[in-house]
Amino acid sequence: MMDWGYGYGIGMMFGPVLWLVVLGLVVAGVIWLVRRLDGETSHKQASSAVAELDMRLARGEIEIDEYTSRKKALSS
Repeated sequence: MMDWGYGYGIGMMFGPVLWLVVLGLVVAGVIWLVRRLDGETSHKQASSAVAELDMRLARGEIEIDEYTSRKKALSS
């Protein structure tokens, strides 16, 4: 009789490799999720910084040339 399960055949060699592939996919998924969530947070922070910059211009705390240079720096 032939052993077609995960005995001392091919499964013994490729079983750990399969687990490493699954573990790698899980780690890659977690990294992707963290980067995606971090990117959204950075975008929200940048938009709140632009809103603060708009308020400073409206209150007269900064000049228009300083406003444009700072807004350009925030958007890049």
